[in-house]
Amino acid sequence: MKTKNISYALLLCLFLGILMQSSVQAAFWDGIVGKANQAKSIYNQSQDVIGKVNDAKNTYNRYRNNYRGNQNQNYQNQWNNNSQNSNGNLIERFLRSL
Repeated sequence: MKTKNISYALLLCLFLGILMQSSVQAAFWDGIVGKANQAKSIYNQSQDVIGKVNDAKNTYNRYRNNYRGNQNQNYQNQWNNNSQNSNGNLIERFLRSL
């Protein structure tokens, strides 16, 4: 009878050991899954930041190109005005000299 009780006690200890081991493993895997979800969240946040940086860069480039275009147009307008004025002055001088 004593041997039977010892074997039951050993089986109970073995079962409890397996149960504890599986709960430790479950906690370990829960920790791994938690870290993976955290890494995924950080990755998604970084993608959002990259998207916002690209939007800002595109907006900057658009304004810069518009500014350059306006500067070029202003230069062209000034060139045209100066040319017209100088031609007008030359014609006026020529007519006055007659």
